[in-house]
Amino acid sequence: MDCKVSICCLTFNHAAYLEKCLQGFLMQQCNFTFEVLIHEDASTDETASILKKYEAQYPNIIKPIYQTENQFKKGISPTIRFNFPRCKGEYIAFCEGDDYWTDPYKLQKQVDFLESHPEYSICWTHYMEEKENTSAPLFYPDWRHQIDPNQPISFDLNTIFTPYCTYTVTAIFRTKCLDFSLIEKLKYFKDNTLYALCLSSGKGMLLPITTAVYRMHEGGIYSQVSQFKQALSNYLNFKEIINEIPGCQNQNFSYKRNFFLMKAIELAPSLREKIVWNLLFDVYHFFGWKSALKLGLNKFLK
Repeated sequence: MDCKVSICCLTFNHAAYLEKCLQGFLMQQCNFTFEVLIHEDASTDETASILKKYEAQYPNIIKPIYQTENQFKKGISPTIRFNFPRCKGEYIAFCEGDDYWTDPYKLQKQVDFLESHPEYSICWTHYMEEKENTSAPLFYPDWRHQIDPNQPISFDLNTIFTPYCTYTVTAIFRTKCLDFSLIEKLKYFKDNTLYALCLSSGKGMLLPITTAVYRMHEGGIYSQVSQFKQALSNYLNFKEIINEIPGCQNQNFSYKRNFFLMKAIELAPSLREKIVWNLLFDVYHFFGWKSALKLGLNKFLK
């Protein structure tokens, strides 16, 4: 039987969480086959050992790649370089090794929706959050209070970030949305890039069901990145999306780009850094010399 869904999973130092993630995959009950493509990014804990145990038990489902050098730190996107090219499924789902699925019918429900709604290219669900090292129960994210959680919400390129509820832990999209000729040219590919690609060829839907848990902890590699570099990364990502993906030259994406541009300048460690001058030049390009001068002076006086 042909593979219907390819699940892409990234792991790095996830030994404390990985088994629950894998069990969330293996408990899926659906009338189609799926594969789990895992990129193990040279963890320094027992992540690889746990993964090898499951690979031996489920060789037709669990399909890992084991790295000896961390690819993320080298500036390589493991999803683009190693997981996307292996996907055999008509649909692609995501879940990182420190998150997990809670609904055994998650894949079936979301695939059924996309199969019966060809005008949609991607769908998400609600999720809960879990804080590490606390006794607090699972809780819903703040954005849930901004909507009617019992109603589906349709998104397009003009509304995708209102509110920002589209986490990859719940996402499933059509593989055909991936334009590899374009993706290969992109330097700052992130989740938002994927959503822009999907929504440039269809709509997105947030389904009113809860299917996953997003873990909040300090052990992930992204948590080790400074706030400035996070803001800079987000700015460069949105700038690239607007420049490269059709349909994204709108107020919605421009607002996010401008927000992270200002945040990156605010968090920049020093005006002497070349990147800060590049950011100020972008302010001049988008808003004029008065805005660039004001921000530069404020940064200098600090």
